Amino acid sequence: MTFDLPNLLIPDTALSVGGLTSYIQDLLEQDDQLQQIWVTGEVSSASRYRSGLFFTLQDPDAQAAISCVVWSSQIPRLMAEPTTGEQLIILGRIHLHPQRGNYQLIVWQALPAGEGLRALRYRQLRQRLEAEGLFDEERKRPLPVHPKSIAVVTSPQAPP
Repeated sequence: MTFDLPNLLIPDTALSVGGLTSYIQDLLEQDDQLQQIWVTGEVSSASRYRSGLFFTLQDPDAQAAISCVVWSSQIPRLMAEPTTGEQLIILGRIHLHPQRGNYQLIVWQALPAGEGLRALRYRQLRQRLEAEGLFDEERKRPLPVHPKSIAVVTSPQAPP
């Protein structure tokens, strides 16, 4: 079966696969917002190799996912190492692989999200206060044997 198509339907400006991929790569890798971007999601798979740590970050409903890589030299600098099932906040940049026609996130930093993020902030606050000497024994005062008053501090958002 042959089709008789008018010349207007076949443009002279048709791109090659390489040309299209190169154009998309320029769009992705030259976009200022994608040069340093924070992405949050759940690690759905993680595999460590000599070259680096490869994992997939996905939305909780699994409707969207992105491949990620942390190169071996960067792994020791991570605040949290990606493990399957963990919620993370990732800092990185978008990179397109022309040979495969897919893109991935090159990761520079990984922070815990949710409960892990609260625990990290608590540890950082505690370390800062310890560095200021606020937990030193000489700063502590003894509690009275029979206190005269007791106060309870709460907020409207506190659970009952």
